[in-house]
Amino acid sequence: FGTTPIKYTMTVTKDGKQVFSKLHKATSVDKANGISVIKGTWKPTQTGTYTITISGTDASGNTAKRSADFRVYNKQLAIRSIDLDTGKYINTYQSVRITPQVTGGTAPYTYSYYYIKGGKTYKIAENTKNSTKTKTFGANSGAYKLLVKVKDAQGKAVQATQTVLVTPPTVSKIVFSNTNTNVNQAVNISAKVNYQIGRASCRE
Repeated sequence: FGTTPIKYTMTVTKDGKQVFSKLHKATSVDKANGISVIKGTWKPTQTGTYTITISGTDASGNTAKRSADFRVYNKQLAIRSIDLDTGKYINTYQSVRITPQVTGGTAPYTYSYYYIKGGKTYKIAENTKNSTKTKTFGANSGAYKLLVKVKDAQGKAVQATQTVLVTPPTVSKIVFSNTNTNVNQAVNISAKVNYQIGRASCRE
């Protein structure tokens, strides 16, 4: 329309407020048919209904515009898995790094970490921005349940659990260099100790 050059503007509004505006040039022009193609990119950061408006102003100051509405949805907040650097089998006095894999929702996320033993829940860390946390187990062996809670910026919350088995190392064999010895004679002693070995990543 009108006389060249033509300036194009792409504007995005949400709830009556402008959230984006950029001046564009036509990426292709068909003068014979009076057609111009305008391309632009914008990345929404929040859910909701947006209005996008493309306006063009020619050299004479004539303006034309058209608007269209579109809806931005959010993927549902979820903990896809809880990764453990040791795997699900842990030795007593060993540390495990807990890393929940979170998708969807609205960042940033807040994390809370717990473990459950004997029906009681114990806090590791609450309301932290850290997406990974380390827990060191003591002398008590048995089955523990790790609990991770995640809350997004919109206040939506999800949680997931992962069971780990804590076991003490076992001495399976003791070998002496000499089972019959004399006073002041050295004896070489070796022991074979078995540890539980887990996978690098596990998912319950």
